Amino acid sequence: AGRPTPRQVAAALEQLGVAIVDIELEPDQAVGFTQMVATTITGESLPVRVYGRDAAETRIGAKLWRTIAYKDSGPTLTLTRLQQVEHEALCMLRARDAGVAVPDLVTVGVAGPSAAVLVTRAPELTAINTTGELREAWSALVTLRNARVAHSAFDDAHLGVTPDGTVLVHDFSVASVSASQMRLDTDVAQLLVTSALTIDAATAVGVALDVAGPAVVGAAVPLLVKPALTAPQRRALREHKELLDDLTHEEVA
Repeated sequence: AGRPTPRQVAAALEQLGVAIVDIELEPDQAVGFTQMVATTITGESLPVRVYGRDAAETRIGAKLWRTIAYKDSGPTLTLTRLQQVEHEALCMLRARDAGVAVPDLVTVGVAGPSAAVLVTRAPELTAINTTGELREAWSALVTLRNARVAHSAFDDAHLGVTPDGTVLVHDFSVASVSASQMRLDTDVAQLLVTSALTIDAATAVGVALDVAGPAVVGAAVPLLVKPALTAPQRRALREHKELLDDLTHEEVA
C-alpha cells in the first residue's frame, strides 16, 4: 500500500532536477520503501530509494515492536517521509566527512503528491572476499565508531568493493548519528559475523583485534546473538550453525 508508481517517481525526479529517460522497479524490494533504478540521459544508472505514504507508519510500527522485544529500539525514529530521507542523507554525509567511502549524493527531497526520494551514485561493486578488503572494512567501522555513527547493517548487502579496490559502505536507511554504545557495539558484532562468513572465525577475530583492538571487539561478545544481526546474516547462519559459538570461543580465548 502507498507505493508510488514509476511514473510518479519520474515526475518527482524531474521536479528535483534529475533528468532521466527511464525508471524501473528493482526486482528485490524491502519493507517500508521502494527501490528503483533510473537511467539518465547519459546512460548512467542511478539507484533511487522512494518512501511512499506507508513508509512512516511502517517505521513507527517497527520501532514500537523493537522497543517491546529488545532493549534497543532500533534506528532513529522519523515521523515523516522527508525526515527519513533527510536523516539517511545526513548519516551518509557524516560518514563521508569522517573519511568513510560512501556513495555520492545526487539529490534528496520531496516532490509530487506522495514521493520522498533519495538518489545516490556509486560505481559497480563486487563482494568482499579477501583479508585485505576485510581489514579495510574494519577500518571503516572504526572510523564510523569514532564519529559515533552506527550503520546498523554491516553485512554483505551493505558493503562492496569498488573497481579501484576501495571498500564502500552504502545504504544508511537504518543508521544513526550520536549513536548509543549498544548500537555501535552491534556494528562490531555484525562485521565479525560478516568477516567469519567470508573467511573463518579465527582469522576474522584476528583481523578485528588487529584493526579495532581488544576492547572494541570484546564489547561485542554479548551481541553475538541472532536478534542483533541482519536478516541476510540470520539466513546465512542456517548453514553455519556453529559460527556464533566459534566466534565467541575465539574472542574469549
